[in-house]
Amino acid sequence: LFSFGYIAVDLFFVMSGFIISYASKGIFNQVKPKNYTSFILKRLARIYPNHILVILLYLFLFLVYQVLRPHEPAPEKLDLGSLVYFITLTNNILFDKLYWNGPSWSISAEFAAYLAFPFIFLVLARIRRDFMWFICAVSIISLATIYHLNGFVSIGDGITSVGVFRCLFEFICGCTIYFAGSKITKSFLAALTTLLIAGLGILVYTQSNVIFIVSIMVLSTYLMTTQSGKYKIQSTRLAPISNGLIFLGEISYSLYIIHFFVKDVIKLLSTQTFLSSWTSLILYLAASISTAI
Repeated sequence: LFSFGYIAVDLFFVMSGFIISYASKGIFNQVKPKNYTSFILKRLARIYPNHILVILLYLFLFLVYQVLRPHEPAPEKLDLGSLVYFITLTNNILFDKLYWNGPSWSISAEFAAYLAFPFIFLVLARIRRDFMWFICAVSIISLATIYHLNGFVSIGDGITSVGVFRCLFEFICGCTIYFAGSKITKSFLAALTTLLIAGLGILVYTQSNVIFIVSIMVLSTYLMTTQSGKYKIQSTRLAPISNGLIFLGEISYSLYIIHFFVKDVIKLLSTQTFLSSWTSLILYLAASISTAI
């Protein structure tokens, strides 16, 4: 189960495209400099403080290595020469290694999508709703083609070289879900189902899972967004579960951005015997969640 955890990133990219489109209705009928600047600053205010805080924590970790292990080089990932890419959120665009904070690759890729989003919104707003299934299908196929041309068979491969495309095309898929409307349309559902079946066949015969996984993520988001208003939690017994999930949602970005740092600190201070125990796993989860909070 945990080995497939990486596909949660794909669900996030798709849902992000939908949510950002929904929240931006009425703002980008025209891409004006004032609106564009305001949008980018708001997105930076959302993602950058946690991102730069963790980078500063890694800088502190670099100094700790210098003090505690002066005769050993610091881990390769703490490369001062590459720091500027991570500070400027260009690490997944202009750099090709998962240095410093590993999860920040997706923050860089997401920020690239934010930079392009007003123009994506402007184009999609001028396309008929009936053709959104086609834009979505082309985006998924284009992404699979990029992976194939680069020799990658899994959506989790090559994130330093094609990760930005993974984000951008899945983000566009999420945007098309918003523009497709709040009700299920046969053409959109048929296109996603066809891609899902085709993707499964490709997975079986070539081991490439790109179309299969992305179509599942898009289909899941499409069904959630079109059907969510029909169901409400009536039972008070389920309220604690609902509130707990909402709470996890509120800390999810902090948890995502900090968990690698927590892992690296525990590894620095632990023995291999301790790291192979259940105690280390419990410590890791508790420390990650409490730090995220």
